[in-house]
Amino acid sequence: MSWYLADMVVQFDVQDDPRGVVHVNTCLIEAESPEEAHDKALRLGRDAESEYENPSGRRVRQRFLGLRELSEIHETLEDGAEIAFHERIGVSDLEARRMVVKKEQLSVFQSVAPSGGPDYAPADIMAKVDDILPPRVASIHHAQIMIPTGGEAQARRFYGGLLGMAELDKPQPLRARGGLWMQAGDRQLHIGVESPGVERDKTRAHVAYEVTKLDAWRSRLEAAGIEIVDGDRIAGLRRFELRDPFGNRIELIERAPTGEVG
Repeated sequence: MSWYLADMVVQFDVQDDPRGVVHVNTCLIEAESPEEAHDKALRLGRDAESEYENPSGRRVRQRFLGLRELSEIHETLEDGAEIAFHERIGVSDLEARRMVVKKEQLSVFQSVAPSGGPDYAPADIMAKVDDILPPRVASIHHAQIMIPTGGEAQARRFYGGLLGMAELDKPQPLRARGGLWMQAGDRQLHIGVESPGVERDKTRAHVAYEVTKLDAWRSRLEAAGIEIVDGDRIAGLRRFELRDPFGNRIELIERAPTGEVG
């Protein structure tokens, strides 16, 4: 039996998000021959295909596209064994030295920051992670800008016609306020109606952050002397509002369990 390294190309498609995500996963394959290793790698890739929901309730499809590389490991797997190598010809001494990085630049010593791309994490796994993590800001849910009364038609022409955003249905409790909601990639842009010249600490313009453990956030903020204002109830969401030290309005949102009204 021999060991092989298979570079497997996997694509993640997130519902309503046009940005594609591709992983090249390097996997160990044990087989009697290159042909068997190839067939086994393809089978493993196809078996890993799945569909699931992300924490925001969007469907995610994980697809195996094929192999990018398949190479045999010629040394015995043990401490210090050479797994693979990459050859470059015509490299100067200076270029070779620049290929070496400092310790703190090595991946193993760096924390993994959110990519800012589509959320393709499985909801069930993230729920278990959230159970043991402190309350956190997961992402920006939406931003709200303000327009004057009667400006909806012009806003539709600009954001819908010119920028190509799709309009969303506003929840029934909020329709009487006027304005409109638009889909901007995997986030939302809310366009509200407000009289010009409203002071910063009175405006309804805001950024909404999706968080985990909303009740823990309420306790933490109230303990810090921050005034909390509950918003209108919307099916599927739990939320409240506050102002930062500069008067900017902030909304914190948490997905409510199915069927619960926030």
